[in-house]
Amino acid sequence: MSNNNIVVFSGHIVDRPQRQVPRFPSSIVPQVSQAIQEALATINAYTGYAAAAAGSDILFHEAMQARKWRTHVVLPFAPATFVASSVDIGPDGDWVKRFYQVLEQANIISLARWTAQDPNGGGGL
Repeated sequence: MSNNNIVVFSGHIVDRPQRQVPRFPSSIVPQVSQAIQEALATINAYTGYAAAAAGSDILFHEAMQARKWRTHVVLPFAPATFVASSVDIGPDGDWVKRFYQVLEQANIISLARWTAQDPNGGGGL
């Protein structure tokens, strides 16, 4: 069976400690990870596209990479800026380390076009 499917993934960031109303508490990370793995098991994907924020994005890339499927990380701004805003969310988990592991194993990493012109978010990988 050929694997011609492409997966585009978008999810939620794990709740920051100061979040008043829970949406994605760190306590359910294992269940979300399992759900992503089960969903991927039902499709024969070739590659997956997603950002790499703490939470479901990273879980998605980890599940894709565990299957040896291609991953394409799409970042809206430079990695250091992205880590500060969307990865280093607090004491729960080791999201920063996992972010860089996902980048290291990614087949392609793309930055938004405007990144090069933005003095606050620009820069290379």
